Amino acid sequence: MTLSVGQVLENRYRIVSLLGQGGMGAVYRAWDLNLRVPVALKENLDLSTVSREQFEREALLLAQLNHPNLPRVTNHFTVAGQGQYLVMEFIDGQDLQQVLDARGRLTEAEAVPIISQIASALAYLHSRPEPVIHRDIKPANIKITSDNRAVLVDFGIAKQFAADTKTTRGAQAVTPGFSPPEQYGLGTTDARSDIYATGATLYALLTGATPVESVSRLAGATLPPPAQLTPPVAAAILRAMEMEPNNRFQAAQEFARALVSPVAVAGPGPAQPRRLGPIVAAVALVALLVVGFFVLRPLLGGNNGGDTTTTENNGDATAGEATVEAAAGATLTAVAIAGKELAAAQTTATAAALTAAVAGDADGDGLSNDQETTLATDPGSPDTDVDGLKDGDEVLIYATDPTNRDSDGDLLTDFDEINTHQTNPRAGDSDGDGAADGLEAAQGTDPLLADAPDESPIDPAEPPPTDTPPPSPDTPTPPPDEEPAPELVEETIGFSAGGVPIRLYTLGDGSRVVTLVGGIHAGFAPAGVTVVERAMAHFQQNPDEIPAGVALHFIPNVNPDSDLAPGELAGRINANGVDVNRNFDCDWSANATWRGGAINAGGGPFSEPEASALQEYFLDVRPAVAIFYDARSTEGWVSPGECDGSIGDTEPLARAYATASGYVYQITDPINGDASNWLITQDIPAFFILLRDYTEFNESAWSRNLDGIRDTIALAGR
Repeated sequence: MTLSVGQVLENRYRIVSLLGQGGMGAVYRAWDLNLRVPVALKENLDLSTVSREQFEREALLLAQLNHPNLPRVTNHFTVAGQGQYLVMEFIDGQDLQQVLDARGRLTEAEAVPIISQIASALAYLHSRPEPVIHRDIKPANIKITSDNRAVLVDFGIAKQFAADTKTTRGAQAVTPGFSPPEQYGLGTTDARSDIYATGATLYALLTGATPVESVSRLAGATLPPPAQLTPPVAAAILRAMEMEPNNRFQAAQEFARALVSPVAVAGPGPAQPRRLGPIVAAVALVALLVVGFFVLRPLLGGNNGGDTTTTENNGDATAGEATVEAAAGATLTAVAIAGKELAAAQTTATAAALTAAVAGDADGDGLSNDQETTLATDPGSPDTDVDGLKDGDEVLIYATDPTNRDSDGDLLTDFDEINTHQTNPRAGDSDGDGAADGLEAAQGTDPLLADAPDESPIDPAEPPPTDTPPPSPDTPTPPPDEEPAPELVEETIGFSAGGVPIRLYTLGDGSRVVTLVGGIHAGFAPAGVTVVERAMAHFQQNPDEIPAGVALHFIPNVNPDSDLAPGELAGRINANGVDVNRNFDCDWSANATWRGGAINAGGGPFSEPEASALQEYFLDVRPAVAIFYDARSTEGWVSPGECDGSIGDTEPLARAYATASGYVYQITDPINGDASNWLITQDIPAFFILLRDYTEFNESAWSRNLDGIRDTIALAGR
């Protein structure tokens, strides 16, 4: 029975739309009423023992996985007498089969980075304590999100690998053209089976044609070599699709590297042909029977086994695969240029890696010397940014910046994101809850779980209840109207010394601007970044709290280079080793101090790119007040900027914040090169908030500071 739009399951998941449907289940887009985020709800109506166990296996497999290129499972439940339901991350985007249907084929620059991301997911799956074999990799099971993340979906026929275990008949679900011969029951499926399917997928993406079926090749059919491709890519595809598993790449990372380095394409030695001996005739007979089955199946009225366009394919392997409704307006132009826009810095690096001439690999990092020159990496060091990841792996597998140990500026190194937290090293906020991954990790919360639903700056809040009577049972329930949150406009106002963008977010277009600045010592006081991010999310969801004529500007992290080192020097300085809040004018000094000792203040006022970016922004915008967040004071301090004995017009605004928050209004001794002090010289009111803790920022602290922000913007708007 198809679920109705508006129907609520488990008092939590409201059905929004049907995404795809098969004979024994469906996939729905739903709204999580608790977390206020969209989710995919996968339904299994076949409650036979085999189907139920397969569905439960998929739920258990996915629940254990945590990787940016795999969907996250958040719940699993059964509705008595109706079906099983799997709740997972909603992957908003097109699958690659849809892209192929629309475009015919992709370019190498588009397809290779996508496959590199899938290889990263496979490397993670295959390296689990009990390796997970996907066994259904194909274009329809790879989705591309709006931020160019490739996600491998549909684990309905995945298995946990047991050595020397032949694939059973019940698990022999295959996709012609993409499944290797061992998946037809001719051997044991293992990690190399996924490598075959990934090679076949890349073949389809680049040629626009489904590869010749593997059992047909056993029977003598020839796989046409992929034409008009660069030699490394063509050779890598053919090796990945070798009939004998021992002659394929033995690891997913090896395949990814080979796509840009012909040195890695050659096999481990002369190919050792499979010794079929007396079973050659039997294999040929099986191949002919299988081929005959797929040829005759359409005539017998069965599933044609052809291409699918599912969003999250139904786990029932015998009932056919779900078909996705055409998404309204879902062209997602980012998909068409996925390889070119993986990330601003990574795009140039990847394109260069694909086209550079090969001239050896002196440091053994998977990149040629010429490629390293193009990428500005060190050809004599396998790990230029000393983040624990080889340069080649960063470019070819993870799509991170090999010259920046924290590619997304979230205060976690790329290595820690991939190997410790399993967060997305290309997205500063993996769970989309408005808090940077590094801040959540420092606070002990899960950076992969949206801990505070009202913090999300993206998803609209659930609308309040109304007095409208409910519709009759016979009337389809339309989805309630949801007011879209006002748009946060993002722009880059400059770059850190380490090359990380410094982001500005604006809300509203009033003439009187209030600017909230976090992260001037981001790693030293990560709670300061949290305040600004939470304020940004709160006022986007509650725009009625913004006074008329006021616009809010948010700069969450001025110093993204700083290491996550709460209360320590390393958390204060940028990539040049300079304390950014000693680099402004008004009593700038080369002999600046911190905690009684010398600290690097730079080569002069505004010598650092972070300070220069803020200078240009403030002189251009001239806000009514600027509020900076740092730490710490056990009482909580509100400290106005001061230069040459003057605090300008800051006092009433700072006192308003102090009164509302319960913090202490405190004029401190002037600090050399302080940002708020310089703003006073420009007739711009400014003050610092010294939070009570470097990292901890609980609901009580948030409530205090929110009250302070509200009263300050109310006064600034008058």
